[in-house]
Amino acid sequence: MMKVKDLIAENIDIDVIDDYDERCWIAKCGAYKLTDEAAQKFHRVLDIDVEMRKDIAVLHCETAKEANECKVFFLSLAGYCAAEDYDRWFVEV
Repeated sequence: MMKVKDLIAENIDIDVIDDYDERCWIAKCGAYKLTDEAAQKFHRVLDIDVEMRKDIAVLHCETAKEANECKVFFLSLAGYCAAEDYDRWFVEV
């Protein structure tokens, strides 16, 4: 099974949703690398299992905290964070 860290490296456009309570529902577009700072900040999210379905990537979150961390991570990846944070955390490939 794929992990979140594998998903973000894939050059695909896909909807991402958590299977806990669907609080994380966002599109992921393109491929990204994480900076070392981002890998430390989001380390709990990166090893969450991802099930690839037809047009959607389902994050297998076990708790509300995990689902919320995924939401924050993918919103940040989509640019919903301060510009200086985005530049410190993500590199488009």
